[in-house]
Amino acid sequence: MLYWVLSPAAIVWAVFYYGLTFSGPQSATIGMRMVDIEMRTWYGAPAYFVLGAVHGILFWVLISALTPLVLLVCFFNHRHRLLHDIVLGTVVINNEQRVQRITEFGPHY
Repeated sequence: MLYWVLSPAAIVWAVFYYGLTFSGPQSATIGMRMVDIEMRTWYGAPAYFVLGAVHGILFWVLISALTPLVLLVCFFNHRHRLLHDIVLGTVVINNEQRVQRITEFGPHY
């Protein structure tokens, strides 16, 4: 009987997930933490809650409407950023642990 509540609750949960994980101390979702990357603003500041939430929403909207374009845009800019990252002014970078491993073991690690 309350099945209609499930869809809006899932959307609200996902928006809060992106907002909270991107605004946390690691500026990354759980999957991004596993591969040692984080999201920053174009000028290097950590992400904040609203930016993280809007990042998730814009990603879903653009993927739904422009799937090939969103993915192909990275091949045509020097930073290899996707369309939603360009629109929001965010970059995805290696965190300090990954940088240390890369410099210590070489780029093929």
